[in-house]
Amino acid sequence: MEKDSTMRKVGPGFTLATLLLAACGGGPGGETVPVIPGVDPEQVLTWNNLGVAHLERYRYGQAEEEFLRVVESAPEWPAGHVNLGIARMSLGRSDEAMAGFDRALALDPANPHAAYGKGLVHRNRGESEAAIAAFGRLVEAGIEDTDLYYNLGMLHFRERRSEEAARFLEKAIALDPYNASAQFKLASVLQDLGRAEEADRRMQEFQRITDGDMGKTAGQQYAEQGRYAEAITAYGAAGVERAGPPADGVRFRDVASEAGIGFRHGGPGAFAGAPKAEGEETALRRLGSGAAWADIDGDGDPDLFLPNLGGPHALYRNLGGTFEEIAAAAGVAGSGDGIAAYFGDYDNDHDPDLFVASLGLDRLYANRGDGTFEDVTARAGIDSGGASLGAAWADVDHDGDLDLFVTARGSGGNRLYRNNGNGTFTERAGELGLSGTGRGVGVLFTDFDNDRDIDLLSWSDGAPPELFSNLREDRFLDLAREAGLPAGGRPLGAVVADWDKDGWMDLALTGHGGAAILRNEAGRRFVPDEAAADALAVTAEWAASTGLQAGDFDNDGFLDLVLVGEDRRGGGTGLFLRNLGRDGWEDRTAVSGIGTLVPAAPRGLALADYDRDGDADILITSNGGAPALLRNEGGERNSWLEITTRGVNSNRPGVGTKVEVQAGGLWQKQEVSGGSGYLSQNDPRLRFGLGGRARADFVRLLWPGGVLQSEMEKAAGEPVVVEELDRKGSSCPTLFAWSGERFDFVTDLLGVGGIGFLLRPWTYVRPDPTEYVRLEPGSLRPREGRYRLALVGQLEEAIYLDSVRLVAVDHPEGTEVYPDERFALGPERPSDRIHRARERFRPYAARDDRGRDLLDRLLRVDRRYADGFGLLPFAGYAEPHAVDLWFRGLPPGRRWVLYLHGWVDYEYSSSTLAAHQAGVELIPPALQVLDGRGSVIREYPAFGFPAGMPKMMTFPIPDPLPAPEARLRIQTNMRIYWDQVFLAPAEEGIPVAITRIEPAEARLDAVGFPREFSPDGSRPLLYDYHLPGLGFPWKRMAGSYTRFGDVSDLVREADDRFVIMGPGEEVGMGFDPERLPLLRAGWLRTFLFFADGFCKDMDPNTAHPDTVEPLPFHAMTAYPYPSGESYPDTPDHREYRKAYNTRRIEGF
Repeated sequence: MEKDSTMRKVGPGFTLATLLLAACGGGPGGETVPVIPGVDPEQVLTWNNLGVAHLERYRYGQAEEEFLRVVESAPEWPAGHVNLGIARMSLGRSDEAMAGFDRALALDPANPHAAYGKGLVHRNRGESEAAIAAFGRLVEAGIEDTDLYYNLGMLHFRERRSEEAARFLEKAIALDPYNASAQFKLASVLQDLGRAEEADRRMQEFQRITDGDMGKTAGQQYAEQGRYAEAITAYGAAGVERAGPPADGVRFRDVASEAGIGFRHGGPGAFAGAPKAEGEETALRRLGSGAAWADIDGDGDPDLFLPNLGGPHALYRNLGGTFEEIAAAAGVAGSGDGIAAYFGDYDNDHDPDLFVASLGLDRLYANRGDGTFEDVTARAGIDSGGASLGAAWADVDHDGDLDLFVTARGSGGNRLYRNNGNGTFTERAGELGLSGTGRGVGVLFTDFDNDRDIDLLSWSDGAPPELFSNLREDRFLDLAREAGLPAGGRPLGAVVADWDKDGWMDLALTGHGGAAILRNEAGRRFVPDEAAADALAVTAEWAASTGLQAGDFDNDGFLDLVLVGEDRRGGGTGLFLRNLGRDGWEDRTAVSGIGTLVPAAPRGLALADYDRDGDADILITSNGGAPALLRNEGGERNSWLEITTRGVNSNRPGVGTKVEVQAGGLWQKQEVSGGSGYLSQNDPRLRFGLGGRARADFVRLLWPGGVLQSEMEKAAGEPVVVEELDRKGSSCPTLFAWSGERFDFVTDLLGVGGIGFLLRPWTYVRPDPTEYVRLEPGSLRPREGRYRLALVGQLEEAIYLDSVRLVAVDHPEGTEVYPDERFALGPERPSDRIHRARERFRPYAARDDRGRDLLDRLLRVDRRYADGFGLLPFAGYAEPHAVDLWFRGLPPGRRWVLYLHGWVDYEYSSSTLAAHQAGVELIPPALQVLDGRGSVIREYPAFGFPAGMPKMMTFPIPDPLPAPEARLRIQTNMRIYWDQVFLAPAEEGIPVAITRIEPAEARLDAVGFPREFSPDGSRPLLYDYHLPGLGFPWKRMAGSYTRFGDVSDLVREADDRFVIMGPGEEVGMGFDPERLPLLRAGWLRTFLFFADGFCKDMDPNTAHPDTVEPLPFHAMTAYPYPSGESYPDTPDHREYRKAYNTRRIEGF
């Protein structure tokens, strides 16, 4: 289980120096940063937050500027000097970094971050003994930390003290068995000690945890070197963050009647007093019903749906704080058997649709876009298999649309409706092992282990809860027992929230027998929150606890908990627990008035700021009675930030998005939910309390599709809509060539070597690791005596580069040469041949399948592409389209090569999965030869396409073409954009001289991200090597990367000894012109660049998307490779991994 990189940690022993009181609002706990007179401490924290945000974007220079403001304004605050040292260490200025750490230690001798930073500086300088001494201070102080022990083990091994190295590495593993870095290094140390069997066991354990995507790793860049190497922002642990002023002003008042809510539920009433011999149907009716909030008509106000038993449902349109009932007019009045309701935009048309779970027939209503609905239940394939209860929406398979999970009673059990992306669903719970016991009650989705996929918790009456970890590829594993969830009881409701602010979603449960809060310990287990136990003890005396939700009711930046239930007489009761952070919980039930406002037989509880005054209001339903609408009066006195997520490539409402907010000393994390609590759903907009702060310093979002996005400086008190960045996190490495004055962008490459990429579920594309790229004449010139090229990892991917060559092809003037190159999914694969051309035959006419003239767009390379075809809602997919090409003057009896320049907007694994579920299959380009009547004479299916960004592809046509005129057609449903097309006879008689040279030098370095630009305002975007954008929020795979420095030995031969590199890194290459022959008179020289390697992206549905391992190799028959195949384990390969792949990086 992968550690969430966004967690903020401060280790034990960290203390602040002299602190001033009352600088952030006064009162107990109001301690803050020691500042010079006239400086606002909150401003210092804001500068610090901005500096950290720049660090996370790799903007080290801008981070330094912010931290300089911090130390100038708060010179006695150790954290400022630590953070400035970290920024300067990231900039490679070790002396200045050391000075910052020394200053922090002078202020606070026990500061572990400063001591750890000193150890890193010494380590990076190669000063092993000094590094050991610095790290040793932390050990002597009693600090136990897996990264600390790992570094000590590495350093002792460097100094050939293997016994000491083994001792520290074993300590690291004892603290964290999933520390893959320590497992790997310990295997090497044990091998050195001659303990071969133990070494083999450690290597097997390393493979197990990395292949299972569980490994935690360490590296040498920011956020990769351990928690004490991360900038300090966890002010709560340092005595800065606090729960704010008391919540005396937060009170609730029931305004249901005056707001116009006249609903009355038709159920039989309370659990208490129900006849023991009561029938199953009546007992089920006592469970309902819930409530759901959503803005159905797009006016910004949350509207309310109330399902009913024994009467029509109600839909209340919000008129700005009052309501009108419109269920019948909106088409959702229903049949009176509703138990729960959940809004979700299943068709991705930007308005909330509605699912009603029923004891009879479930209903799915599609929103027409104006707040009225159409019943699409039958058309969508929703089929009740028993009495349905709780449900929730989530993108379970990460394909960009919302799936629906429904818990149910009956032999059919729970149902998982997979969204097919075409308005229909396929039920799959049984085949995936998710159907449960047949007594289902509820479900919620969350990423409990922070591994970037959607896990689910389902619970049933009289059975243990099930906690399913999403293993992807339609696989789930129930970890409830290992996670320590209660093994019995009769749970009713559940909600997740990060109450203790450690980055992991905690869990609260209600039911018959009481309520409990369980803290999530690093995604591995849940343990009772002892601080909440006393306050919750009263719920054990209730007949049942039912509805619950987490919300920051006083907007102090801490999520509180409200829950309701029945007392032993069926009356309504409740609890309002205010979260005091490190000081535990405070029972504010009486003060807030909520204890007297809960209706009898309470059931569902859902939150929304219905009156739009900036705080969370509460709706509580009643079985057999009227609901209560509790208006929050007082929470609006603190400031707040409301965030609405809008997905682009992820599901449109952004369900499953993780959102973090930092404002001064406050840090918070929430997830966008598709249903939680008991039979209910909150307004999906997230609200973050900011205390008295005027803005949030930054907002960070991790979308379900994998995009990591940061937004800076958002003003408080204003709703914020964040639209997902429309980008693919995955591409291919980009090539740059020195043209005499600068490195110019050439194209990307190794797309043909992509591994783990879905062709269809779960079939993967077979990679072709070799690719040639033609360099345009004059685009490569010597610099400092060598031809220079750079291969840069641009996006979210791991690149496995095995060998490179510069190929010089000499040929007579008046001729051209091109490599045989294309991305071919069909039988005709590229070869090593060089195509030679003397005369181009351009088309004299070109039209698409709609009759539009494309000729002028296809005669020359000018970035005016043959476009205009319709796009499907799946990335990389288009409506079927074709281009017809007419040629004349073709000499008979010749063999022909088709030359096509263009680019492809790739599909990716998740869009392939989504398209397949919608019944759309990829149609690779097919080449057809037509006769004069337009009939097909011959067809070459899947003949190829340009592998990525603009480049020339070639296809040697196997059979003669009609002469003197020929008509060709290219058809596909891929997003391929042609720029130039011509035919040329295959001129095998043209003489050529081919020279292949190895690089004289090759270095792996971190360089940042060449900035995107467009020279003409059109796509695709190109890259400027000399304008590095260090701030792209790319994630990285966890695993062992190649250490920086000389890698010449690794790229000379294709031997599966890869240079393994990640985003923002480059292999810079130099080729010696002296190794090329003199150019003959009357001849030209064309350069080709050859690369052999693989690449893998981080799409959630790509195989092994989160880890560098398992490594590819040339002899594998597929990736993922089948049982019985493995990466070579020869002495040379073991030595290569030990010597080169030492840069362990923790994925995020």
